[in-house]
Amino acid sequence: MSIDLDFGARLSLALDALTSSNEKLGKKLDVWMRRATNVPTDHLARGQVVIASGATTGAVDLGGPQQGRIRIVRMVRVGGLTPTTAAAGRCDLFQSSTNPLTDGSDTDIMRWVDQATTLPQVAGYSSRQIVLRWPDKLWAVFSSATANQAYQANAQVEEYQEGGYESEIEL
Repeated sequence: MSIDLDFGARLSLALDALTSSNEKLGKKLDVWMRRATNVPTDHLARGQVVIASGATTGAVDLGGPQQGRIRIVRMVRVGGLTPTTAAAGRCDLFQSSTNPLTDGSDTDIMRWVDQATTLPQVAGYSSRQIVLRWPDKLWAVFSSATANQAYQANAQVEEYQEGGYESEIEL
């Protein structure tokens, strides 16, 4: 009978150690899964607009995050088709869920995030300087532009899962 007790005690200790090991492994897996979902993805959002004959304005939709995601804008380039293309006018960046040219309320100062008074222009941004949350998008609005000329804009962005990016992003 002492042999059975000894075997049972050893079996119990082995099962306890296995359970403890599985719990530690489960905790590590939870941490890894949270980090895996918070890894940023890089995107290059781009668009082009040809100013209509008789018009002087045009807007490029540079997109925004899907619901549950956040986009951090890191760099924006605006101008003509190439860096050497002479492009008249200026470009203003707006953070809005709708086209600022069709909804005049969104071209107000509260939605305005940057400007390029000469074209072409490149601007870099630090973390959390321009943060897009659903349903907002980044819009490049060209004004005082030349009719029939093509203007383009692109933005380098990082995208994170909402709620988790604060602990993963570098300040």
